[in-house]
Amino acid sequence: LLPIALPLLVLVGKGLYFIYDIIKKYQKNIAIFIFIILILVGGYFQLARANEIINSKKDSYIQVKDSALWMKENSNLDDVIFSKSVTQVTYYAQRRTQGFGENQTEFKQGVKKNRPKYIVFSVFEPHGKTLEYPQIFNNSLEPVQAYFADKEKQQPILVVYKFKNYDL
Repeated sequence: LLPIALPLLVLVGKGLYFIYDIIKKYQKNIAIFIFIILILVGGYFQLARANEIINSKKDSYIQVKDSALWMKENSNLDDVIFSKSVTQVTYYAQRRTQGFGENQTEFKQGVKKNRPKYIVFSVFEPHGKTLEYPQIFNNSLEPVQAYFADKEKQQPILVVYKFKNYDL
């Protein structure tokens, strides 16, 4: 929509000015009044639509927020968290959060260097082959918190794993 925003703004402005010019010939005050009413009505509909969009999206990443708050309650200030949702987890957990490598070598080096307490896997960020890490490193990773898409708890959308040890 951004590429058409400027031409659309010009078109609406020209249309409003055209209506203003027609009415101004008969009564200038009425023309100004109608111009202001059209601007206010258009603004109202834009604000109503923006509010609708904001409210529909406000809980879209609620599981990331909830998991980060859970990790905040269950960790120390100096603990490290591995997550692909670095910004959100850092904000809510208030812990040092960083991404983890795209391959096993980088992952192992990051774990040995940072000794994270938790690692988070979710559907909200692309994980690629790293989604296999809980099965590959099952002796080191223990699921401690999970969030599901369904009430039957069959489709996990976010899982928090705790590092039991750092021997990968």
